[in-house]
Amino acid sequence: MRGHFSLWNRRNGLVQTAQGRLLLLFALEGCCLQFISSVNGLGNTIYATNLGATDTQIGLVQMMSNIMAVALLLPVGMWGNRSKTPGRVPYIMLLFVSAMYLCYGSVPVLAKQNPMPLYFVFLSLTAGIIVTFGAPWQAFFAGCTTQEQRNDVFTYRNKFMFFVGFAAPLVLGALLSAAPDQAHKLLVLRCFYYANAVLAFVQARLIRRLDIDFGALRETQTVRKRESMAKVLFGALQDRRFVSFLVFIVIFYMSWHFDWSIWYIAQTRYCGMNEAHLSYCNAFASLAQLACIGWWGRLNRRRGVFYTFHLGIIGLLAGGAAMFAALFCPPGVSPWVVIVFNTAANGLSACVGLCVLQMLLSQMPTGNESLLISFYTLLTMISNSLMPLVGVKVYEALGADLHAIRLTFGCMLLWRVAVLFWHNCRYRAQQKQTQAGVENR
Repeated sequence: MRGHFSLWNRRNGLVQTAQGRLLLLFALEGCCLQFISSVNGLGNTIYATNLGATDTQIGLVQMMSNIMAVALLLPVGMWGNRSKTPGRVPYIMLLFVSAMYLCYGSVPVLAKQNPMPLYFVFLSLTAGIIVTFGAPWQAFFAGCTTQEQRNDVFTYRNKFMFFVGFAAPLVLGALLSAAPDQAHKLLVLRCFYYANAVLAFVQARLIRRLDIDFGALRETQTVRKRESMAKVLFGALQDRRFVSFLVFIVIFYMSWHFDWSIWYIAQTRYCGMNEAHLSYCNAFASLAQLACIGWWGRLNRRRGVFYTFHLGIIGLLAGGAAMFAALFCPPGVSPWVVIVFNTAANGLSACVGLCVLQMLLSQMPTGNESLLISFYTLLTMISNSLMPLVGVKVYEALGADLHAIRLTFGCMLLWRVAVLFWHNCRYRAQQKQTQAGVENR
């Protein structure tokens, strides 16, 4: 990619080309989002734990943030469809999130006696909005880039995001580990949530700049944007290719989301991992993704995103296998088994995010992209809301002990093997259809 553009003008320090500005602005915007997401990913459950959350409340952390997303996705999609510019919706959302993070960081002060209800309110209004933000952002990204640009721009943006994803949890985990007591841990987390508020505002300004400079690239849906939500969705559901993709990708995400809460329980309760271990795990996972993302982008160009997605599923399967193996290891060894093998697995699964968006854009009907992306995200968010709690409930139903957590992860691994086999069958069928089309010509 270096040979295609020059990012900086040596003379005045400004971005020299339109391609360079596009890459740089998306990279900076992605860095802000990744910092916020990394703090959420590592900090939200630790924040809840230090505020006195129970196991069930920990299982609700992911669910409550997604309830807001599920409620907002379709209205936000319609709003995006009718917006004059693709960046208007994500811009306003980020300004709101910036204000809400100030409140989220102040929960220990605002509710000293019983903080969990207020914690869940502001969790929904911060992490929940960030989850919702993904749908209008994808429509915004599609509007600011051409089909030929998307793989390179998305790969370049993800390189920067993975670097931030490596550094942010490492710093946060080190500070949490150094904190002598619960009060200091809460203070560290509050400072990071205030930083999230600042970066959400900065990201909003970057979105605004991208919208001004590149939003005109979108060929807006002038024909379909006045149609009702029901009519648009009904028309899209007549497309067999789109429906087939939706069914598969939802089952894939269900297999992924199943262990999100029990993963944390397994790490802390059965593998003996502390805040430092958790930060190392997140940081090295991001480092592996950073090291591999450029290679996945090149593989996408050579073999296509559907081929590369095989390896992403294998990565998720390997990550679950790492935790399953760690549950049979001695207490002093199991944290490092998780860290080492989960790092390798994340090198493979780095391609999931890179592939899924491009797969979606290639499978959906043209027109009304914002609403259709919101509908797709709604289905995945329902999975994201329910499956972590389902995982916890399965673990509790099996006895809530070491044997139960092992059995739960074993069932999840079988599920992911089935998903891998299913995707391979779909890929082979797609290849045969493509070859038949070429021969008929």
